[in-house]
Amino acid sequence: MRSLAVAGIVLPACLLLVSCGIAGPPAHDAGSHTTTLAQFDARANEICMTLTREQEAIGRRSRVLRETGEGIWHELVAISRSADRGVRALPKPSAEADVIDRLVVAYFQEAQDEEEIASAYATNNADRIQTAFATFLGLARRDAAVAHTLGMTACAKAEPEEPPPDRGRAA
Repeated sequence: MRSLAVAGIVLPACLLLVSCGIAGPPAHDAGSHTTTLAQFDARANEICMTLTREQEAIGRRSRVLRETGEGIWHELVAISRSADRGVRALPKPSAEADVIDRLVVAYFQEAQDEEEIASAYATNNADRIQTAFATFLGLARRDAAVAHTLGMTACAKAEPEEPPPDRGRAA
């Protein structure tokens, strides 16, 4: 359940695409048979709205301070993982449990991809930043589509229209 210059396009793009990433494999939930999809969606959307507000705050600060790179991505990973734990703990409706579990695993991979972006910024390698961002973007787009079909509208964010302009300091 997870939105995508970090000061220019990358961070705002991240804020749009990364909704609610999932921090690990799905947890077993014995109470899922009593949870409806509407109940799950309401709780997941609350978590994702909180995540979005936190991402937007990081985005505002990064634009004001002109921060880019590794530190921003590490902050985004940290708040995504926090949201992940919240979504993973939610009881899942039985009928959609398999789809939700697959989405949870995909969100875990999104967070891994965000960590790769941070690592790429640490090396100042423009090609590595672009590749990591493209990998992340592709997965985040697929995950947003799945979240949308489940009704997790706050977790399904719009995608950026431009690639990240900050391609590292090294060629």
